Amino acid sequence: MKFISSILGLCLWGFALYGGYTFYENGYHQTLYFAIQDVVASLKTITLEEEKIDVVKEEFDQVKAQPYFTRELRYIKSVNRKISEIDALEIIYSVNEYYKRTGLKKSDYYAILAHESGFRKNAIGYVDNNDHGIAQVNKRTYQWLVKKYDMPYEWHRMLNINYNIRLSTLLLKDYRIKVKKSFFINDHPQVDLKDFEDTILIGTYNKGIRGAKQILESRKKIRYIEHVGKYRKRFSSQKF
Repeated sequence: MKFISSILGLCLWGFALYGGYTFYENGYHQTLYFAIQDVVASLKTITLEEEKIDVVKEEFDQVKAQPYFTRELRYIKSVNRKISEIDALEIIYSVNEYYKRTGLKKSDYYAILAHESGFRKNAIGYVDNNDHGIAQVNKRTYQWLVKKYDMPYEWHRMLNINYNIRLSTLLLKDYRIKVKKSFFINDHPQVDLKDFEDTILIGTYNKGIRGAKQILESRKKIRYIEHVGKYRKRFSSQKF
C-alpha cells in the first residue's frame, strides 16, 4: 500500500510540475491545477506545516493588535463581503508591509487593489488572462520586473496575496522613479507636484509608463483615476 501511495505521489508531483503548470499558463483547468498543488503540498511533513501556521498566526496576531486593523478590515469587507478572514488578514498584513515603498498614501494603494480586483485574490483579467491576482499584475510587466531585479521567475505564485502585493508595490516604486523623470510634470507648475505625481502614478499603473505622457489627454485613463478616487474617498470617509 505504501508503494502505491508513493507512486501516486510521484505521479501527482510530476503532473503538477509539468502538465499542471502548462494548464495554468494557458488559463485552462485552473481549479484542477490548484487541487493537485494542494495534494502535493500535503506530502510535506506535518511538523513543517504546523511551524508555518504558527509563524503566520503570530504575524497575523500582531496585525490584529494594530490600531488600523479594524478600520482596514471594515473597508475590505465593504468592497468584498464574501472575503474570508484569513485572506483579509493577509491583505492588511501585506499592504502595511510594502505600501510605503510606492510613495502613495495607504488609502491610494488600497483603492488600487479595490478597483483592480475587488480584493479577490484569484482574479484573472477577462481580456487576455494576463492580469493576475489581487493587484492584477500583468504577465508581460511581471517578466520585465523579475528580469530587471534578477528575481526567480515564479509566475505560478501570482495568485498568492503577499507575493502579488509585493510585486505590485515594487512596480509602483519603479514607475514613480520614471514618472519623476518625465518632462510633463514640470509643465504644470500651477498644481501641487506631489499630488499631481501621485495621480499620474495611479494612471500609469493602469496603462504602463509608455502611456504616462498622454494621461491627461486620455479619457479612459482619467476614468480609471476617477474610479480609484471613489474607492479612496470611501476609505477616508469611514462611511462603511
